[in-house]
Parts: sequence; structure tokens; C-alpha cells
Amino acid sequence: MISELFNIIKDYGEYVAVNQLDGFKYWQYIKKFINENNNVQIINGFIEQLKIDWNIKININDKISYNKEEIYNYVYNVLEIYGNDDSEDDKKRKNFEQYHFFLQLIRLPKKCKFEVLKVLQIAYNLGQLEIHMHRDIEQLVYKNTAREYFFRNNLKNINSYISEDITTGKDLIDELNEEILKIKKESITTKKKYLKYKNKYILNK
Repeated sequence: MISELFNIIKDYGEYVAVNQLDGFKYWQYIKKFINENNNVQIINGFIEQLKIDWNIKININDKISYNKEEIYNYVYNVLEIYGNDDSEDDKKRKNFEQYHFFLQLIRLPKKCKFEVLKVLQIAYNLGQLEIHMHRDIEQLVYKNTAREYFFRNNLKNINSYISEDITTGKDLIDELNEEILKIKKESITTKKKYLKYKNKYILNK
């Protein structure tokens, strides 16, 4: 089921954030895997054939909105989540990365057609966002109204983005788990090499 893939990638996003890895670089690994996987292409064909689309329903000040443009404008302008990577001004902001994770939850459905890669990109951003929100208790990057919006609309759950689960097959789930395990092993090796180099540099300085 696509919900299983969603949770796997959400956990992967958390792993990337907790270990302070390069979020863009580690997303490229997943993006390459998804784009080259035959099972994903079959699922995307099924999605297109049945005209499956995003299912966005958001509570804004006790009124339900299905309008992605309206929701985006509320998140960006009212909640002040300035995380649009098409904006040079936004990218210069101190907390751009934290804002970006949050804004992507509506920016992707507004901007992109419904497909496996984009659903998983939301999961990846969500995983990183939840770690930053936990760390943010003292930093106060996100306004209280933004936090309330996030929890009121249950944005950590895939059901806030899709109307029904989609069968993916066990093979794809196993392949994705195997790919992530390989990536994690590589990240640990790379970090060990970096720390070894750093320690040697400090000792010889």
C-alpha cells in the first residue's frame, strides 16, 4: 500500500534530520530509485488511468477549504511560512529550511500532479519537519498558529493528502527498504571517515 511507502519515507526523512545529513542529497537517492523503478511506473499508470488526484481538505478558522491556492496563501501569508524555493528572498531567510519543510505539504499538491514520487516527497519533508518542530520548542521558529494548524488538520497522516490507499505490492516495499538500508550504511561509513579525518586534523594542528 502507498501508505506503507509513505511511512517508510517519513521515517527516512526523520533519520536524515536527526543525523543532520544533506537533505537535498539524500532525497536525490530516493528520487533516482523511484524514477527508475518499474513497479512505480505501473502504479503511476494506474493513478493516471483512474484519474486519482490529491484530496486536500483543510480547516482554516473553523471553515473547510478544498482550494489549494487559498490554503497555500493562508500558510504562506498568514502563518508566515516563507519556504518557497522559487523565491530568492525566501532562500535568504535564516529559517528557510524549516519553513520549506512545512510549506511543501501544500505547495506540492498545489504545484504538482498526483503521483508516487510527489506523495513520497511530502512524506520526506514531513519526517524532517516533525524533527524540527520537536527541536523548535525553545527556538520558536514556527508561530503557535502554525503549530495549531498542523495538528488540527492532522498533517502528519497520509489521509490528509489522499482519499484512499493505493495497492503497491510487497516487492516495491521490500525494494525500497533495501535501498534505504544501503543508503544508511553508506551515510554511516561517510560520517566515520569524516570524523576520522577531522580528529586527525585537530590532533596534528
